[in-house]
Amino acid sequence: MPSKHAVKSACFALYLCNLVSLRYTWLMPHLPKASKKAKNNEGEKRLDWVRAAVFLIVPSALETISYGIPTFDVDGKHLVHAAVYAKHLGFYPAPATIAHFSKDLLPYVHAKGSVQFPHALPLPKTLIRKMIQYRWRTMCEERRRQKTAARKRFVF
Repeated sequence: MPSKHAVKSACFALYLCNLVSLRYTWLMPHLPKASKKAKNNEGEKRLDWVRAAVFLIVPSALETISYGIPTFDVDGKHLVHAAVYAKHLGFYPAPATIAHFSKDLLPYVHAKGSVQFPHALPLPKTLIRKMIQYRWRTMCEERRRQKTAARKRFVF
């Protein structure tokens, strides 16, 4: 029969493994509502709106922190990132999403995978909703392609 100390240390090791496998999502209730880059009410309101839009479009999304900013994951993959800075809201969908909406993003500073929405301008809510929906659709299509490819491998 193992000693009490061995049982306790084995239980603690399992506990640590579970924490690592959950990707620290157990910390979520203690996370700040906005990133630590800037503390301003307007930015926090914008980030709260993005958060609500993500959860409205994808109810199964999980909010985590990745790269030091709020990230919304679905099935372990990043849907979008969003962060508040002193002068803008940073929105980070996949590069394919930015490429798809490049004409709509002309008034804003954008790069391969990021968009900056300045606090001085009104937040383009319909554009952000469309970008989240497009990213969600592409993730679903990718998952569907992977499933069909896996089935084809095992067909005799």
